[in-house]
Amino acid sequence: MKMIIHTDKTTMLKHLRFASIILASSVLIACGGEAGTQSSGDMPTNSVELSPTQVLANQSMDAVLWFNTSAEANYIYRQTYALAQMKLEENLESAEPGHPYAVVLDIDETVLDNSPYQVQLLKDGATFSNGSWTEWVRAEQAKALPGALGFTLFCESRGIEVFYISNRSNEFLKSTLNNLAKEGFPFTDEDHILLMDGPESDKTDRRMRVAGAYQILLYCGDNLRDYKEDFSARDRDFGKDYVQQMEADLQRNFILFPNPMYGEWTRFYVRDEPTAEMEAKRGAVDRILETMGE
Repeated sequence: MKMIIHTDKTTMLKHLRFASIILASSVLIACGGEAGTQSSGDMPTNSVELSPTQVLANQSMDAVLWFNTSAEANYIYRQTYALAQMKLEENLESAEPGHPYAVVLDIDETVLDNSPYQVQLLKDGATFSNGSWTEWVRAEQAKALPGALGFTLFCESRGIEVFYISNRSNEFLKSTLNNLAKEGFPFTDEDHILLMDGPESDKTDRRMRVAGAYQILLYCGDNLRDYKEDFSARDRDFGKDYVQQMEADLQRNFILFPNPMYGEWTRFYVRDEPTAEMEAKRGAVDRILETMGE
């Protein structure tokens, strides 16, 4: 039997759209219940409909499991921190003398691994909430990501100060200090950890505070906004066009880590209400398919 491959773009889009509809529908059926007795072609008699929140929780499963369990994720972090050290040494050679040097690091999914929190959400059939996040942060159980500790200790050995700029709330300052110190990170004091004070998530002012006293040799984070706030603009080509414009600057000054679990890239569909978020995700699929058809 020969396999027929559709190369016509219109036909391909129809098949992709149909597949997305099937996928969106299938997540409404629980996979954990035991199916009842059935004949060929019958639907399971004991299938259970998931709540919209449970559906959203399950949609993140592959990303969370990849981040938490895959050897690939482990190596990507080690490899990326090795690149960060090479880039730092390169920038140090061309740095202007007479100024103290610094690197700026994000915290979550850059130096500390919060994927166990995401795994617990999967087990609970829940999505992010301020309450569960507060409980996790105050437990001070996040572990260092591969390569992170070695990189920061290398910075310390070269006389380069490390500043941790995070959008964790400032109410978590003590817990964050304790967690970083438990993992052995240097510069775990209030002068070097700059958290979010109030609702504003823009890190520009905090970065400028560091830049006012230090020559920043490198920025590291899991979000392009960890380097420059302008990357929050994603309306045109999902922000990819601006990445191309800034590519030379990014390659010189910024190291990006992978985070498929959450981030600025989700802003197109994250909503306060689960059903609305699912609809927004389907809309994002439609937008991608429309772009492919242009």
